[in-house]
Amino acid sequence: MKDLDESLQNSWHNVRGASRKDLEEGERQALLQYGDIIDLPHHESTKHPHLSMDLRAAQFAPFAALTGFGDAIKETARRTEKRPEIDEDQKEELDRKLREVLAAKDRSIRITYFIPDARKEGGQIAVRDVTAVRIRTPERALVLADGSAVPLADILDLERGTDVQGEENREDTEWM
Repeated sequence: MKDLDESLQNSWHNVRGASRKDLEEGERQALLQYGDIIDLPHHESTKHPHLSMDLRAAQFAPFAALTGFGDAIKETARRTEKRPEIDEDQKEELDRKLREVLAAKDRSIRITYFIPDARKEGGQIAVRDVTAVRIRTPERALVLADGSAVPLADILDLERGTDVQGEENREDTEWM
């Protein structure tokens, strides 16, 4: 009985100010209600393997209720530039430069062109030092030595120069 008195005095149940009589009555009620199972060993399932602590903790991990919402916000925040408009005089000048490049032996050029964005309106301006090969008529595109093609409608400027490094394909992407 002395051990019971000490355990009741130090028990966290007693924090609420329950009397010793109330605690003893609660213990008797618990034994009456759960006495048949209170001393049984803990049940271990034979069907389901025991979960590791990591897997058990994962059940309570936070989840993204709005899946993809963060990606949508990032995509909306990503900047694109408006496609520059070139007038008829500039188009004629580009056409003349392109004919000169394709007629020349050295076809090294610096090309400035617009890359349309695949996901939203606008795009970016790219400047590359390349070697022009030919014009692919069905697609109306300038074929470059690296195998890529630039649609003629997207070309903004062409420069022939002695400092252009042919096949190195130095890529400088600039935002206007």
